[in-house]
Amino acid sequence: MIARNETIEPLLWTVRETLSATRLSESKLYRETKEGRLPAVRIGRRKMYDPVDVRKWIQAAKTS
Repeated sequence: MIARNETIEPLLWTVRETLSATRLSESKLYRETKEGRLPAVRIGRRKMYDPVDVRKWIQAAKTS
């Protein structure tokens, strides 16, 4: 049971939430998705992003 003041972290982010979290431009986000580097989940007409996948994508993009 969840306490009233406890919040649940979303399992998927909307495009807007993903853009806010990553500070990417919308065109960059869609390009990374289209080219298969950043997985998306399609629910109806909406694209949603798994925060775990977004974090993995960021880790893979890091340079030393």
